Amino acid sequence: MADRDEQHLLGRFWLAGHPEQKLPGWLDVSGRNPKITLAGQLTAPVEWSPTEDGGMQGVPAPEFPVERFTVHGQLSVGNQQKVTLLQADTYPLNFQLFGDLDAESENGTQVFEGHWLIRGAHIEPADKILKAMVRFTYIDEWAARHGLTKYQPSFAAGKPVEVSYQEPESLEAPIPGGLGKLHLGHYRQPTSPTSVGLEIRHETWLRIDAEAASLDALHSEFVAPVLNLASVMLDRSCKITQLRVATENSELYDPVYHPTIRADRPVRPIEPGYSYLRLPDIDFATVANAVVAFRDIDPIPSILVSTFERDSGRFLETDLLELAACAEGLDLRLHKTGDKTYRQRLERLIAYTKDCVPEAAGVAVKWAGSLVNARNDYAHLLPGPRNTWKTNLVLWESLKWILGAAILLHAGVDAEVIKEGLKRHESYAFFVRKAKNYAPDIYSEPVSAQ
Repeated sequence: MADRDEQHLLGRFWLAGHPEQKLPGWLDVSGRNPKITLAGQLTAPVEWSPTEDGGMQGVPAPEFPVERFTVHGQLSVGNQQKVTLLQADTYPLNFQLFGDLDAESENGTQVFEGHWLIRGAHIEPADKILKAMVRFTYIDEWAARHGLTKYQPSFAAGKPVEVSYQEPESLEAPIPGGLGKLHLGHYRQPTSPTSVGLEIRHETWLRIDAEAASLDALHSEFVAPVLNLASVMLDRSCKITQLRVATENSELYDPVYHPTIRADRPVRPIEPGYSYLRLPDIDFATVANAVVAFRDIDPIPSILVSTFERDSGRFLETDLLELAACAEGLDLRLHKTGDKTYRQRLERLIAYTKDCVPEAAGVAVKWAGSLVNARNDYAHLLPGPRNTWKTNLVLWESLKWILGAAILLHAGVDAEVIKEGLKRHESYAFFVRKAKNYAPDIYSEPVSAQ
C-alpha cells in the first residue's frame, strides 16, 4: 500500500462544471472508498423557500440526497495533481447554525465519498474509457513467462552461474465482434548490482485496448471476464491490485482507486501441483474470446469464483444452494431451451462436461438425484434432509469442478486440455478420493456405469 503521504493529500476541490467555486480540503484514499473532506460547503446545507407572508423559510438539506456528484480537484503536490471523484455521495453536513448557510461558504465541513476515483485527469460521467491496464493477484503465475533464455546454475564453489534474460514478447489477440484488442506485456525492473548480487524482476500487465462507456462498464465487460477465466484456470480467486485507464481527457494511463482495487491483497503461494492450467496451456485468443463468451453466462462465472476462498463463515447449505442454482442457470444459458426439469438440466450439464471431468459426478444418475434432493430439501424447507452433510459437501465441491469445466469449455478451452490439467492438480485428486469416501453410493461404481 502507498505510504501515508500518498494516502492523505491536500488540495482544492469543486463540483464538476463549477470550477469557479473551489474549497480547500484533503483527499483520503486509505480506506475502502476514496473520500474528500472539505473546509466548507459546496452544496448549501439549508434549502430556502418563500413563505405566505413574504419571508423565507429554511429547512436542512436532505440528509442523504438522491443526486450523486462528480467532484474535481487539484492536489497541492505530486505529478498527477488532477483528480476526479465519480458517483460521490455527500455526508450529512457539519456546520455552524448561525454562520454562512449558502453554498461555497467555509462554514463547517463537508465530506464526499464515492466508489471510483481517477488521479491524473478531470473527466465527466459521460466521458468514455479508451484503454486500460490491469494487474491482479497471481497474474505473474498465470502468465508463467520467466524470460530466461539461458540458466546454468552451479552450486560448486568458484564455478560461474550463467544467466541470460530476455523480456518476454508481448501477446496480442482481437476481441471478437470488433470490440478491440487484448495485450499481455511485461515490464522489467532490474536492480543495480550490490555486494550481495542483483535481481531482475518483471511485472505482467494486461492491456485492454477497447472503448467502455464508464469505469463500471470497463470492469464488468472487459476486466471481470479475464479475472474469472484466470481464477478458474488457477483454482484461485484473482482480484485487481492495480488499474490504470486512459480517457479522452488524459494523455497517460492514470491510476484508479475503487473498493475492489487493493495493492496490498494477501496472496498464498501456489505450490507445485496446486493449479491445473496456466496461460501457456491455452491460446491467448481464448482469453480474448472469453471477454465476449462470458457475457452469455454472466454472472455465473463471478458467483463460482466467489466460492473459491470459502472463508466468509457462510453455511454449507448457502453455498450448495448457490451453485445448484448456477448449474440450472448455466444449462439454460448454454442451450437456450426451456421446458426441462431441474434433473434433466443437471444430466445435460454432466454430459456437456464428461469428456474433461469424467470423475466429478461419479454415477451421473445418482449424482443428479442426490443434488435434486439437496436442492429441494433446502429450497422448499422439507422436513428431514435426505442427504448426509458429507454427501452435500461432496456435491458442493463437485459442482465447483463441473461448473468450472463448463465455463472453460464455453470460453473455447479444449476438453482434453482441461482433462490433462486436472490430472496433475492435487486438489482435484484429493476431491476424487474424498468423494469416494464421503459419498460411496454415488462414487463407488466404475465411471463407465454412467
